[in-house]
Amino acid sequence: MTGKILHLALAAGWSLAAAPVPAAAESVLESLWQSGRAQYSRTVTAALDVQSAESALRHKGALYPVSLATSADSSVTHSSFTHSTWQGADTHADLSVTKPFPGGLKATAALDYTISCSALNPLEDFTRQNTAYQHVPAATLALSQSLRPFWLQGMRSDPNTALLRNALEQKKIAQEAADKTLVMDITSQFIQFRQNERLAALAEKKLAFHEENVQALQECFSSGESRATDVWRADEERWNCRQSLDSCLKNRQAAYEALNLYCGNIPAEQLMGALPQNSVPLYADNIAGRMLQSQLDQLKTSDVLAKQESAPALALKGAVAEYTKPAQTLAPDFTGSRGNVGWSFTVALDFSNLGRHKGKLRKEQYNAARKSLEVQLEENWRTQEKNRRLYECLVRTYKEKLQKSEEICSKRRRYAEAVQQEFADGGCSRLDMLSAWNEYETALCTQQNDSDLLWYYTWLKTQNN
Repeated sequence: MTGKILHLALAAGWSLAAAPVPAAAESVLESLWQSGRAQYSRTVTAALDVQSAESALRHKGALYPVSLATSADSSVTHSSFTHSTWQGADTHADLSVTKPFPGGLKATAALDYTISCSALNPLEDFTRQNTAYQHVPAATLALSQSLRPFWLQGMRSDPNTALLRNALEQKKIAQEAADKTLVMDITSQFIQFRQNERLAALAEKKLAFHEENVQALQECFSSGESRATDVWRADEERWNCRQSLDSCLKNRQAAYEALNLYCGNIPAEQLMGALPQNSVPLYADNIAGRMLQSQLDQLKTSDVLAKQESAPALALKGAVAEYTKPAQTLAPDFTGSRGNVGWSFTVALDFSNLGRHKGKLRKEQYNAARKSLEVQLEENWRTQEKNRRLYECLVRTYKEKLQKSEEICSKRRRYAEAVQQEFADGGCSRLDMLSAWNEYETALCTQQNDSDLLWYYTWLKTQNN
């Protein structure tokens, strides 16, 4: 008898339940996530930003580049006391190398070579016989150290390098946030499609029932067996069903187009497969909070660096030079023309950077930015708590709803089977039988959608812990 009932129900255009889905269909949603990650512009851009930040950290030596400077100059004099002659004068060349180091230390090493020209007899004109040359090679080493290096401010690592690490950390968090936003939207659109797919299928069956019902009532009205109000009410129900179907089709298409935008063209029938059975956390806790904390760390590091760069610097400079005796040839006789060696050492305080960062204004801006980030962190914590309670409430609610919808679905199925048997025995009309199966299909659609929503809110709760 049961087989006969099922055969009649299927012949009437109604399905009792969805067919079993292969286990492989559980990975449909995960495959959509992977497709979206591979081609959606925001996730691709975020990954490239991470690569750029990693490259900057690998080449952190570029923060302290070696600079090389060199110069050479020469001048001539023109003498016209007795006759016009041009004679070479002072010639100078130098080479300096400067290297900054973490902590506000800068070292400069320089080599200098000067050939000075003078007259042996100041009372006579410059002539080849009256010109003497003096060679002065010199070497200089200068050190400059900020008086507020980062280690005196309680920071253990170089702030410039720390800022690069902050930048990389924020790019990784931004990549995680972009990925999570994408996965959340894909999952939301996936659930929306499934919900509206079922509702649209149900509305189409209901519309077919209302079409048949209106036609039957019109025939009865023509023969005087029904009232015009009965026809009008049935036609109104048909119109409402038509509008409901249009709305479901529109929402289903919107969700389908969104999924195609993220993941490429997807056969619609694949989207009705089974959902993943396990809700596994895909992301570390509190992405927004970690981003705010990283920004706060960056702010503190930038403040340390600003204090280091704007502090006075202690400058130490030592120089040594050899002064040869004047000679009438350009090339000095190093065996017999060496002169005296002179040296100097200076200590100084350099206040040139003292007003560089406008200390009072910088402090006020720092305090305002720090307060803003701390307030946002506090708000983020409250939002996390609110979302946690919200999803816990939704999970409890849909567990109860699913239990009730399963009970209603079971009762309506038994009722539809009984009415189906009455129709087979000639005890009721075809419209009565279709109406009973219509109620069952409505309950089944509600049960399946409640099951999807329970999975969805459980998944959201897992991803937002």
